[in-house]
Amino acid sequence: MEKTRKSREVRFRHRFFNAFLKMIFWPFARISYQYNAKKSNIKQKGPFLILANHSIALDPAFIGLSFNAPIYFVASDQIFNLGFVTRVLKHVFNPISKTKSLSDVGTIKKMKKIIVEGGNVAILPEGNLTYTGSTAPLAPSIAKLVKFLNVPVIFYQTKGFYLSNPRWAVTRRHGKTVGGIKTILYPKDYNVLTNDELYEMIKKEFYYNCYDEPRQRFRGKKKAEGLERLLFICPNCHKALTLKGEGDDIRCFSCGYQAHYNEYGYLEDGEEEISLFVADVQNKTNLITYLNRFTSEVIFKDKAMAFITKQEKKEKHGMIEVCITPKGMSFKGPKLDLSYQYQEIINVAIQGKKKLILYFTDGQTLFLVLEGLASPYKYLLVFQYYKFKVDNHNKGDKTNDTIDIQQLGLR
Repeated sequence: MEKTRKSREVRFRHRFFNAFLKMIFWPFARISYQYNAKKSNIKQKGPFLILANHSIALDPAFIGLSFNAPIYFVASDQIFNLGFVTRVLKHVFNPISKTKSLSDVGTIKKMKKIIVEGGNVAILPEGNLTYTGSTAPLAPSIAKLVKFLNVPVIFYQTKGFYLSNPRWAVTRRHGKTVGGIKTILYPKDYNVLTNDELYEMIKKEFYYNCYDEPRQRFRGKKKAEGLERLLFICPNCHKALTLKGEGDDIRCFSCGYQAHYNEYGYLEDGEEEISLFVADVQNKTNLITYLNRFTSEVIFKDKAMAFITKQEKKEKHGMIEVCITPKGMSFKGPKLDLSYQYQEIINVAIQGKKKLILYFTDGQTLFLVLEGLASPYKYLLVFQYYKFKVDNHNKGDKTNDTIDIQQLGLR
């Protein structure tokens, strides 16, 4: 009997800490983000699977304010190698570990166990904070997961967080934010659908773009600083790494191009006003053109603090130089000297505003904290561009060598 009790995932202490910490967090949410959480009673109606969009790192805390029962969130495995902090998180919240941007059978098993025990599970299925204010594409496997868990699905939306604290930004800006249930999908409705039909339904219900909402002011200072993390190809001269955010403007120090980032989250360059969602599409299009014509050896190069993740802990390897080339990536410093071709890199993921996580075929995981305002996004996009070409070449497909912008970005 004692053995069974210890193996449980859903514990009374989770309810206690959930109620206690919400009382502490609520004033911060109201004052700092002007947050309005639309309440819902799920204690007696669960368990549920909650799917929510991902705009800021504190999303789980804000989402939890809407519900009167603990929520067990799927979280990046990088929070599970923080030593004492990890032990506290496990004890208080029991998060579900997920290897960022990779599938994980253990994650699914734990989710099912929590559901069976009556707990509510939440996923931020994009796996990434949005860079542009729009939700990233979802993996088709989400439909299979929903059917496997076989519980009502809550589609939860937060609004205003992207414009309040963009992923690329250096400073905060202030305006109203809100979170609440959009719709609920029940097993009796989705079990009659094919996986493809359910996937299309989930995509439709889940999609959110902050630029589709009525305009709202978000006031702040130095609103454009850090914008070069998102936009790193000048839209005028098409040179790389010549843009810099200064105050509320972004400028190209090569051709003199300048645009103003306004309080509504749009760029104004004197001729037109565009959202950052559109600006990102233009930037990726220009990046593809840039890489198609690229003839030098090193595409991008930055300094970063390096860690190698091993057995739920991080080994620090000091400052290194990160280089990405048409052939692969290298990581060199006093304590580290690694080089990988694209076929040896399983995936590249981004965490927060300046961190990169790289997964390699030899089993190593490299965690990088980029220096200054260096863009981790540019490394992800360049990796995806060349990985696409390498994979096609390995498949013997020499006719399909043109990558579309839809294949680049967070996913």
